Amino acid sequence: GERHAFFLVAVGFTMSAVLLLATLAGLSLTPAPFYLPGKAYDQVFSPTWRLLFASMLAYLLAQSIDVKLFHFWKRICRGRFLWLRNNGSTMVSQFVDTVTVTFVFLYGNEAVFSGTTAQLWVMVAQVYGIKMAIAFLDTPFCYLGVWFLRKIS
Repeated sequence: GERHAFFLVAVGFTMSAVLLLATLAGLSLTPAPFYLPGKAYDQVFSPTWRLLFASMLAYLLAQSIDVKLFHFWKRICRGRFLWLRNNGSTMVSQFVDTVTVTFVFLYGNEAVFSGTTAQLWVMVAQVYGIKMAIAFLDTPFCYLGVWFLRKIS
């Protein structure tokens, strides 16, 4: 149900927050004098906080939208048309997810991206296209999962 889905979104968000805090704590510590790859560690993990933040924000926004839309369409469709509910909510939520991660992580982040805003939109379109293909391909597995859960309950 919707309430349990939001609970799982909160659990996922909390786990990401713990990872973000652990990463920031690790970056703030002074490396031991005998630890040679100290600069490499910073180069690899310094942009990570921004990626984790972008990912957390996108996850919270997209999953909240997905849960709300899925259950809204479930009420409208009276529990029928799983393919429509699944793909419809995914199409909107994954667009939000893709735009959020791409722009929050990459825009103005010269450590990892030096392109233009137009190039970011191209990336959004490409990633979103892949996500939509996967969403359509996973529809039979949604039906299989529902069938299996009904069979065992």
